[in-house]
Amino acid sequence: MPDDKLIALSGIAKFVLGITKDEYVAGLWKSDIPKQLLWTGIYQITRPPHYRAPPWSLAAVDSVVTWSDRTSTDGEYQYVAEVMDISASDIGDDKMGALTDG
Repeated sequence: MPDDKLIALSGIAKFVLGITKDEYVAGLWKSDIPKQLLWTGIYQITRPPHYRAPPWSLAAVDSVVTWSDRTSTDGEYQYVAEVMDISASDIGDDKMGALTDG
């Protein structure tokens, strides 16, 4: 079910969190957000009629997505953005589940 996208990902996110100790917010990992924001829809991007995730999160769309593969000559991404702050409000006690805003 489309509304269960973040809930479905929460089990995987909890497993990865145990390994990385990173912060998970709205389907993305805080330490890697600039790279994760390079997603784009392959076809027409569709969004659910009601709020599910912040618009910058790939969890906010019901479309096939891909990530940019543009890299510098040494194979590393070069960002012109820096994450200053990120937050989301969870529904209930699951910090990796459904959201009310972000």
